[in-house]
Amino acid sequence: MKQIIKSIKNRHLRQLCIYGLVGIFALILQILIYIVLCHTKIYSLIATIISSFVGMIVAYRGHVKFTFEKKHQFNKKEFIKYTITSILGMLFNVISVHFLVNIKKFHPDIGIIPMMLTPAITFIINKFWAFKH
Repeated sequence: MKQIIKSIKNRHLRQLCIYGLVGIFALILQILIYIVLCHTKIYSLIATIISSFVGMIVAYRGHVKFTFEKKHQFNKKEFIKYTITSILGMLFNVISVHFLVNIKKFHPDIGIIPMMLTPAITFIINKFWAFKH
């Protein structure tokens, strides 16, 4: 995968690929933490909050270092913008899936579409607002 990313000449496309990889890594970690916490009898809502927070921190750190190649480790203003973007992405997913499945009565599998669009939308917001050079 590293070779594929290096071979991509377009900087924006390369960043989008790295953004996706960082997001996948953070999601896997988030899921693992959620599962572990649930198996230790922690209430699922609490497990969701904790695992989501950890996933968001890991994704932020990964985006700073790998996606947008910032030289600093933490920037409060960027982190707040990143958090806002993450929340907006989550809201977009929830509202879109609710609209498509509960209001328009499409099959629940259609909910995958907003889930695939959200990373592209949040990438653009993060690139040009949260992590703007």
